[in-house]
Amino acid sequence: MKAARSVITRSVLLEKTAFCKGAKEAMQDLSLEQAQQILLENLPLLETETVALSAGLNRILARQMTASQSLPAAEQSAVDGYAVGSSTSAVPSNFRVAGSYQLEECPNYPLQSNEAVRVKTGGVLPPGTCAVVPHEKTFCKADLLLVYEKVKTGQNIKSQGEDFRQGEVILNGSTRLTASGIALLSAMGVDAVEVYRRPRIATINLAPNVVPAPLPITMGQTWDSNGPMLSALVQQDGGVAVVAEPVVVSELPQRLPELLNTVDLLICTGGSYTENDSEARSLFTDIGAKVLYWDVAIQPGSHTGAAKMDSQLLFSLSGNPAACFVGYQLFVAPVIKAMFGQTGQNRAQARCINGFNKPANTRRMVRGRALYSDNGWEVTVLPGQKPSMIRSLLDCNALIDIAAGSPALEPGSSVQLILL
Repeated sequence: MKAARSVITRSVLLEKTAFCKGAKEAMQDLSLEQAQQILLENLPLLETETVALSAGLNRILARQMTASQSLPAAEQSAVDGYAVGSSTSAVPSNFRVAGSYQLEECPNYPLQSNEAVRVKTGGVLPPGTCAVVPHEKTFCKADLLLVYEKVKTGQNIKSQGEDFRQGEVILNGSTRLTASGIALLSAMGVDAVEVYRRPRIATINLAPNVVPAPLPITMGQTWDSNGPMLSALVQQDGGVAVVAEPVVVSELPQRLPELLNTVDLLICTGGSYTENDSEARSLFTDIGAKVLYWDVAIQPGSHTGAAKMDSQLLFSLSGNPAACFVGYQLFVAPVIKAMFGQTGQNRAQARCINGFNKPANTRRMVRGRALYSDNGWEVTVLPGQKPSMIRSLLDCNALIDIAAGSPALEPGSSVQLILL
């Protein structure tokens, strides 16, 4: 871990605060793309580590993987039956049975045109094999084989390298390792992979009326939903959710630097806007962090910001659950993705089935459920679109990106989607 940061003197804090206030106008009301670009320019770097392939599920590959051998490595039988040395249209046809091979055996002498050998599915074929006939289509007595179907060249043969050829790229760097990817690497004899270290991400709620469950609450208080939601989203995106010990907000300027020594990213929810001020912004400047931007022209969650402390990024997201979710998807998730070497958002054009009856004075992100059908992408606007409501998050897999100044969406309108 990094050495603990020294306490910043009051004069330095005042100087930093004055600088931030002077730059405030330039950093406010940025577009979404401007804010995202600033974040990419201040991206924390992740080291790589080697893990056992058996522990590699959902890890992000740090380098490109190529085939160490062809797959299959040699011609193999696709069925249990007989490898024959020539094709024939005669039915029945006959061949002399010259032997039988087990799966672990590797034939080393060629098959003659009038010969056949018994083989098993996946077994290596002898040189000179023209085709493989399923045993269901044959009758064998002593060394005579009768074949009751036309024999076509190449039938039931898995050719060398038909799946992958030696030297071929099989998995690109920055690919999320799936069960099928693990199967492929195992087939290549790989037992360990180089992956990106998982980023450690902590979440703090600055709202004084938010209480973690299962502590009792009183009138005016609410149980914390943002913290558990963000922790789940972080894990879903490949990060490690760090559970910070509860801290009184007034003690955060002293406690936060210690926490930052142990994480790559910090997400603060709540306190993003209070009477033309921001508790989160004040907190960031109090600990000496450099504010990168504040306020982005989107709804919900326009009062959002980011700062940098050494190599760590600090995010301020809305305390409203839906706005917090949207802020995470637009700002934090792309940063995690970029730390893994992945770029770009998944976007699609879609038909909005049910419309949305509010005009967009500001660029608006509407929560929707997107499905792909024979007609292309279609999206349904989910109920409960207030920033304070959780309902619209339950089936949400897309954000409908509505440009500022757009009228209400009519059913059947064409819309731009950000697929989550």
